[in-house]
Amino acid sequence: MYNLKPLVHFPDPVELTPTMYGMKNIYSTNFSSSVVTRPLQSLPNILEQKSNSEVEDLRKRQEGILKQLNFLKEQMLSLREELSKGAPCQKFPDEMNNNLSETISQKDICVKPQWNGVAGEIVISVSPEHPPYSLLALNRLWADVLRLNVVCHTHSSVVSLPPHLSCFSRLSLTNSPNVQARLIWTSMGPDCELAVSPVSHSRIRGEINVLRFLHRSIYGFSDPIDDVQLDHILDVCHRLAHSHTLRDKQMNVRALNALLGRSRWLGGDNMSVADVAAWSVIKSTPGVELSQNMTRWNTLCAQAFDIGGA
Repeated sequence: MYNLKPLVHFPDPVELTPTMYGMKNIYSTNFSSSVVTRPLQSLPNILEQKSNSEVEDLRKRQEGILKQLNFLKEQMLSLREELSKGAPCQKFPDEMNNNLSETISQKDICVKPQWNGVAGEIVISVSPEHPPYSLLALNRLWADVLRLNVVCHTHSSVVSLPPHLSCFSRLSLTNSPNVQARLIWTSMGPDCELAVSPVSHSRIRGEINVLRFLHRSIYGFSDPIDDVQLDHILDVCHRLAHSHTLRDKQMNVRALNALLGRSRWLGGDNMSVADVAAWSVIKSTPGVELSQNMTRWNTLCAQAFDIGGA
């Protein structure tokens, strides 16, 4: 049907090696066709032809891509060298240092809560059926570095708020806040959502993940062992919040009891975000039975956070 040019021209006949079975050469059959074929000797050798403009343009594009890849490689190598040296901790401004206490019982702080260069503007969407009680305790947990001011809004999808949620409005009376938060009560699933910037920031889903994000934003990464232990406790709290059966809930409560052991707090001798996360999840999970040790710990949390009737 079509007459194609040979890719490689062989001036001499090709000697075939002997084979086990001989087959008839199908190309030697004479076909009746009106197309006049040219002899092989008259066809140009493609290997001897010079590259046309399209091939030259393709070569230039390839060279440009290789230069860009080399540039990106140099940037990644320089970035890896900077990270291996370790970035220095940012210092607090003088006006904040005056407000900090002389001795901080928790870990040393490397950065203050700041995202995209704008300190303290976050939006949290949450369902009234699954309130994030942990927000009520953050100002007491991180009193030296975080002063959270929460302004509550009610979406049109919510007809009315239960009376026990009025405790969240007290967070709007925070003096000299450094983090402004808008709490939007809306009709949604059990996982709340935090957004720093709707354009350049992905939403963080789940109360435990929100606490994890806030903790990392304030303290960064310090001791690897402590970070792994904290993540493990937060993971257990996350599983407890998403357990569907009473058996699974009770199993995760027993896991928290084992992690507490004989310690005063889940994080050891000092109260940490792990205690806030576990306390909030247990408060939102009715029907679970607490051991004597966990009951004592739960009472300590209520006294430390001073929630009252919340």
